[in-house]
Amino acid sequence: MSKLVIIENTIVRQDAFGRYCLNNLHRTAVAQGKATESQRPSNFLKSEGISKIIKVLGKNSVHTMHGGIESGILAVETLATRYATWLKKETIIEKIEQQPPVIIT
Repeated sequence: MSKLVIIENTIVRQDAFGRYCLNNLHRTAVAQGKATESQRPSNFLKSEGISKIIKVLGKNSVHTMHGGIESGILAVETLATRYATWLKKETIIEKIEQQPPVIIT
């Protein structure tokens, strides 16, 4: 059984263990132009340092549900917050890299 949590006008599914659906966060960020398809939760879990955090938090801190209407990656609040930070940081870096260099004469 899951329940819905609303964070900044975004419905985020939460499971019976209190883990948040990272896919809901990603879908909303993409729709708002604040994230890209390459910033999927699965890529976040592969990013530097995340496996160490998961090891400290325990294997139940992340759960992947395959198939069905409730599929997705569910993570404890610490990881959900870290994911949101990762999305924003990556977006900021992309925007900076897209800016033309400033030449001061």
